[in-house]
Amino acid sequence: MPEHNEEHYLRFAEISDRMARAEEEVDGVDWSESPFSWIVTKLPKAKGVVFENLVRRNLEACGVPVGNRTGSKHDLIVCGHKIEIKVAFVAMMASGRVHFVWNSVKTNGYDFVMLFVVFPHAMKLVFMSRVNFLAINRFRNQQYADAIGTMVDVCEGSEMWDEWMARAGDFEERFEQVVSFFRREYHADGYLCDEDGRTIMEEKALDIAI
Repeated sequence: MPEHNEEHYLRFAEISDRMARAEEEVDGVDWSESPFSWIVTKLPKAKGVVFENLVRRNLEACGVPVGNRTGSKHDLIVCGHKIEIKVAFVAMMASGRVHFVWNSVKTNGYDFVMLFVVFPHAMKLVFMSRVNFLAINRFRNQQYADAIGTMVDVCEGSEMWDEWMARAGDFEERFEQVVSFFRREYHADGYLCDEDGRTIMEEKALDIAI
């Protein structure tokens, strides 16, 4: 075995230990015991891919048809409808309050949106039509012509926090409702429409997003 300088070795071990602890805490939130710890440090695009696969595999396992995207403004096609997926991991503000942000939400190019909020030991899901989603939100920092850059931070203790937590459900329960929703409204011959031309699916999406 090669000899090593004890002082240098201990310093390296100390730095390595500090780095390991730092990786367990992201944006002031401790993820060390979280089942999502392997995701939280990934780049945004990689996080998106993880959740796209999560949605795809769960829907396919339930017998719901899922197709690949046909453009850059949505992530999956479910029963013929374009689905956009957005993920936010909670972070701690300097004030000590928790908040989360969904980034780069587009204004068009999809039919329904699935919004995930990830806590260290829980995951919330909101599902609604694009029309309803855009109608109820307040945004900031428009980045380009057909996209909304960043949603206003949803901060614990705010009116928006209460609104979104009321709309969000635990992942398992909400996903079961999403599966039932697509199963119920999917027809091999197409989708039923109301007098205004909107799909019945779009009208009933509010039932899940309450």
